[in-house]
Amino acid sequence: MTSTYLVPLTPGQSLTNYSGTNFIGGTDESQSDAAWLVPICLQLAPAAILFVGMIFMPFSPRWLIHHGREEEARKVLSSLRGLTEDHELVELEFLEIKAQSLFEKRTIAELFPELREQTAWNTFKLQFVAIRKLFQTKAMFKRVIVATVTMFFQQVGHSALPESNSC
Repeated sequence: MTSTYLVPLTPGQSLTNYSGTNFIGGTDESQSDAAWLVPICLQLAPAAILFVGMIFMPFSPRWLIHHGREEEARKVLSSLRGLTEDHELVELEFLEIKAQSLFEKRTIAELFPELREQTAWNTFKLQFVAIRKLFQTKAMFKRVIVATVTMFFQQVGHSALPESNSC
């Protein structure tokens, strides 16, 4: 079950590599430019679909609340949940998100008073502050290492250790 994400990934990689090397000019000096153009163009189709789909995606309710656009956040929440804007579950989730946003803003204001003002430069600096906090305690550092090592072996495991993917 752990490597089920490889089910669509591996055939796609194999098909792209096989079509790029065997059907479009091979691998010798007679290879045409299509050997690299066709695989790249095949990869552009899903990217284009994702790009067009993103145009129709609503903003995140958390982002909207964090930026003071509360009415819009209620509308997005109600449409995502399929409920009316005045439904109690929509109101409850809205208030939870608002409370978390206020808590984060106040915490940042207390911990970093010099970054209190909402400017692009301060927002940029806050991202590095958040990253730095991942390495300040031993427990958080262990979590980062476990996540990093797991992701590393997910990427190289199926190519470097093919026998580990067998049933």
